[in-house]
Amino acid sequence: MIDFIGFLFNRTFIRFVFVFHVHSSQEGIPWVLKVKRQLWACQENSFTLLSMAIFITGYAMTLTEVLPTPERALAAARQCFSSNGFHSTSMKTICKACDISPGTLYHHFPSKEALIQAIIAQDQERALTHFRDPIAGEGLVDYLVDSFLQLAKEDQAQRALVVEIMAEGMRNAEVARMLEEKYQAITELMTARLSEAREAGVIGATVDLACAARLLLTMNYGTIADAEALARNSNDMFTISLKNMLNGLLQINTPA
Repeated sequence: MIDFIGFLFNRTFIRFVFVFHVHSSQEGIPWVLKVKRQLWACQENSFTLLSMAIFITGYAMTLTEVLPTPERALAAARQCFSSNGFHSTSMKTICKACDISPGTLYHHFPSKEALIQAIIAQDQERALTHFRDPIAGEGLVDYLVDSFLQLAKEDQAQRALVVEIMAEGMRNAEVARMLEEKYQAITELMTARLSEAREAGVIGATVDLACAARLLLTMNYGTIADAEALARNSNDMFTISLKNMLNGLLQINTPA
């Protein structure tokens, strides 16, 4: 009986830990591992162990149903790429991390480049949401500064992944093409928002909007790569300096 329960538990626990990691904060993982130790400490009581194993199995299956296979694979790829780097991560490693078969992974993503492309598309969509709505008005600079500050507070693993993909783009022409398409899409939308601000009389008439948008994008990625700089300096001083820089870039007249 205990052997059967152990088999059931081990087959589902890996999936549970991974899915719990996706749906919860990283701080939750030690708690899950503690649960596993407590479960095995109760293995002399087959009824208790069976009950808890069934519960954790059902919970894992419920969470897995919420997260479809492609999303599970992408979440695992993100974690593996950010922790180990692109070249040190194999497709087999990703399969093991999300508990799916190689055939299933290759069905959805035939290569690591395909995984990177999907990750880039996700990040692009996330970036575009910041600029889909008009931001013209006196609050333009404040909105941009807040965006920079939010980037600096992002999870270290996410920031590491962004930098890893950018580095890969300098070595891999296909990844470089994907990134450039992403940059173009974001820059075009930012340019449209800046154009609205110019029409509202906020931005100077001689500013090259496309160039300004690309510079703002570059500053965003610089913030992602060196978010620790904000931690080392006063948040107020960082905000003031950034506002002065943006006012100058966009030729925004500020009260004396």
